[in-house]
Amino acid sequence: MAKRKIKVCCLGDSITKGNFSYNWVNLLSKRLHKKGFEILNRGVNGDLAYNAFHRVTEIVRQNPDVVIILIGTNDVNASLNEENRQSYIKQKNLPTSPDFLFFQENLIRIVDFIKRDVSIVVLVSLPIMGEDLRHQANILVENYNIAIKRIACQLDVYYLPFYEELKTYLSMLNHKHKKAFAYSLHLKLITMFRRFVLLQSWNKISEANNLHLLTDTIHLNEKSGVILSNLIENFLKKHFDFF
Repeated sequence: MAKRKIKVCCLGDSITKGNFSYNWVNLLSKRLHKKGFEILNRGVNGDLAYNAFHRVTEIVRQNPDVVIILIGTNDVNASLNEENRQSYIKQKNLPTSPDFLFFQENLIRIVDFIKRDVSIVVLVSLPIMGEDLRHQANILVENYNIAIKRIACQLDVYYLPFYEELKTYLSMLNHKHKKAFAYSLHLKLITMFRRFVLLQSWNKISEANNLHLLTDTIHLNEKSGVILSNLIENFLKKHFDFF
């Protein structure tokens, strides 16, 4: 009888979905397929923690052994200004204005629900937003990540320091003028044109946009995607004997 595959479900937004971003889930799947793992991509573009919570039932129905949760970048983006808040409320059918408390409440609900049936739950810290760590967006990301780490501790689940890894990478660059977060429809369209029309690599797109780890100040390129995939692969290595 064939040995049952270890099922890993990745819950998140477009950074996990991997069509507007480097597909780190696909990379993880290629690396671990022959080692007895099945990697499921459950990323949905634009999702906030609230939307992800409303998908946890379908996650649990998959009977995963591990759930990797990377959610909150859209929560941060929504909280940056009133225009963003109203846009997310309309597009994602939110019941209230998204803020820091709203995010925490929904992340706790996600973890509480999943851990009833799944033995290994992992919270991943949010990636940088733009590469200027002094920008308001990254100040908010730091605050959200503090909350994520605290929730992981309180609910007795695992925490992976993705933001911390990216921050270390940036600190080693001899680059004084790091590009600040400035996500816009115009930049997104240019990025998609370069990717799907010109067929440029994610790293090439980053270079064109004067970035090192992101393509459009919010989505991952290959460098940061590999960092995340490595983090998760190393975590799984510690819990399952597949090396």
